[in-house]
Amino acid sequence: MFMIKYNNNLMVNFNSFLIRTSLVFFAAVLFFMIGLSVNAQNTENLLEIVQNEEELSTFSSAVMKAGFEDLLLSEGPNTVFAPSNEAIEALPDGVLAALLMDENIETLKTILNYHIVNQDLNSTQVLEGGSFETMNSTEELVVSQDGETVFLNEDSRITRADFDGNNGYVHIIDKVLIPSSVDVNQFVVDQAETTPRTGGVSSLLGYSVFGVVAILGGMLGFSGDRFSSVEGFVSR
Repeated sequence: MFMIKYNNNLMVNFNSFLIRTSLVFFAAVLFFMIGLSVNAQNTENLLEIVQNEEELSTFSSAVMKAGFEDLLLSEGPNTVFAPSNEAIEALPDGVLAALLMDENIETLKTILNYHIVNQDLNSTQVLEGGSFETMNSTEELVVSQDGETVFLNEDSRITRADFDGNNGYVHIIDKVLIPSSVDVNQFVVDQAETTPRTGGVSSLLGYSVFGVVAILGGMLGFSGDRFSSVEGFVSR
């Protein structure tokens, strides 16, 4: 033990002093490193996570079209259950293209809101929560588990979890969540009925021309076979 005598009446235990100083220094370094670690993990916001993840490029386009950038940039916290590109491609033919049309933006917003919860939820908290009210406000997401697999509404599986942003979490799912207020099949039918059909006039014109030619051919004494190629040409 190394002792220092000062003014004949003050004794300082130098070993204890070194130990206390070392502990303070170690604690300061530890807190500094923890701070660096937290900052490194939370440098991206939710919008940046979605935009930077290749598997979410289609979802990112939908977010931009719906004008949800400010929501994903806000302090939140929010949790986004983002469908992968493959999940969105599995929608019935024509649904995505129709949703991205200006006249269908409100339907797109309704669907996107059903994928966002106004809470900061990591995967453990998702599982423990059981169900969560979404930004859609009228409907909840129900969480279930089968072994190590976590499902939303029984059939949408969380495939990659815990993208930790500075304003919430992103979890990737393998199926688009559709609120009960949106009938996808009927949506497809409605879009088909409202989409102008091309080819109808040209087909009618083609048959009309062929009919006139056939009549003229009959009047001139030619057989219909002589004009069989006309119909094919006009209808192309």
